Amino acid sequence: MKKTIAILLSLLMVFGLAACSKSDTNTGDNSFYVYSKDYGFTKNEMAYLYNYVYSQSASYLSYLGVDTTKSLKDQEYMDGTSWFDYMMEQAVSYAKDFLIFSETAKDRGIELDESDMNQIQEELDAVQKSAKEAGFDTVDAFFNDTFGASMTIDEYKSFLEKSTLAYKVYSEIENSYQFTEDEIKEHYTNNQSEFNYIDYLVYSFAEDADKGITAEAAEKSADELAAVTTPEAFKAYVENYINGINADGALDVEAELAKIDATDMFYTQGDEVSEWGFAADAAVNKTLVTRNTENHVYTVYLLTKLPYRHEAATVNVRHILVTADTYGSDDAAKAFAEKVLDEWKAGDATAESFGELAKQYTEDTGSSATGGLYENVAEGDMVQAFNDWIFDPARVVGDTGIVQTDYGYHIMYFEGKGFDQWQNEVISSMKQVAYSADYSELQKKYPVTVETEKLNEIVE
Repeated sequence: MKKTIAILLSLLMVFGLAACSKSDTNTGDNSFYVYSKDYGFTKNEMAYLYNYVYSQSASYLSYLGVDTTKSLKDQEYMDGTSWFDYMMEQAVSYAKDFLIFSETAKDRGIELDESDMNQIQEELDAVQKSAKEAGFDTVDAFFNDTFGASMTIDEYKSFLEKSTLAYKVYSEIENSYQFTEDEIKEHYTNNQSEFNYIDYLVYSFAEDADKGITAEAAEKSADELAAVTTPEAFKAYVENYINGINADGALDVEAELAKIDATDMFYTQGDEVSEWGFAADAAVNKTLVTRNTENHVYTVYLLTKLPYRHEAATVNVRHILVTADTYGSDDAAKAFAEKVLDEWKAGDATAESFGELAKQYTEDTGSSATGGLYENVAEGDMVQAFNDWIFDPARVVGDTGIVQTDYGYHIMYFEGKGFDQWQNEVISSMKQVAYSADYSELQKKYPVTVETEKLNEIVE
């Protein structure tokens, strides 16, 4: 699975049971607080969304000076808005996405199918199991304790249906964008700075009274380093310099030297280093010194690679995820995975038939709608065992197998080579442009009403 699987599995789904109790709501209040023409979110559902946003932020709030033991309504975020306002705004954004896509689904005749409903039921069963294991008499009591929200199991089911339908519509829209090879090349040619990268070596010299380094000495060292003309000379100078100021042994020389290499640095308009490295007259082994005279920091750069694009190949792969949580144990999950693979082999044994089994069995909601398909996967995108299998040099189209990762057992089907990595980056950019335009039109077509005053009733 991708390293970012937690994001992929929750994209537009926000099912997570990790939400913290930060809200209090009134049982039985089912009026809509955020709504479109045909759909809406109740107070309890909005409290759940708010709690989801809070749970994603809780780990870093204290670092930002927020006292999580006190009301977030009384603590300023910025420009007169509170942290409560900020987090509720994010929750409303989720709700708007769900509602707009639900309206789109209704107009386009997109509905939840049997596979979707099975996944929703599995989630409901999992919640009921969690409630029982936690010692609660009812799921409603479990929701109240876990989320601080008086959500009923029926409301939660409604929530899952809306979010699942929303994700289904999003996937259909995103997958509808197709571009020709000529269009991809043209977009790259016209926007090369977005997709090219440079490599350089970098080291900073700074005034340090404790080490007896004056501002003048720091700047002199920077100018000396800027006079070198090879990476080897650059690294040798820096190593000698570090050793020279490391009399007390406080610095880890190897660790400091490891920081010198900067690779895959993208272009940022107006940034001095970017403008230097991506300039028309840029040259390998050319140096640049940036001078922060206020803080007496002098940084030297040596360009080691001119603007380039990622040429590495990507691959397309389908998989079906089965987990021990669902089947009771690792052995049971593995046995079921083998059974599904045997079922596929006994049938048509095609990519299409594998996709149908994925829709039926996979527990990866991030790829269930596409028949378990992940396209244009770059090396390193997936966790190790998954990555090693798909990038095995001997891998050929149609290969199958079973791979175990921390997520469970993956029934694999190799579809073959995808676009080169640079092409995939260009396609992603083109899709984003197209999606932004389409979503803007959907926002106009399906307006969403937000009862702001009612939302303020969701207190901490």
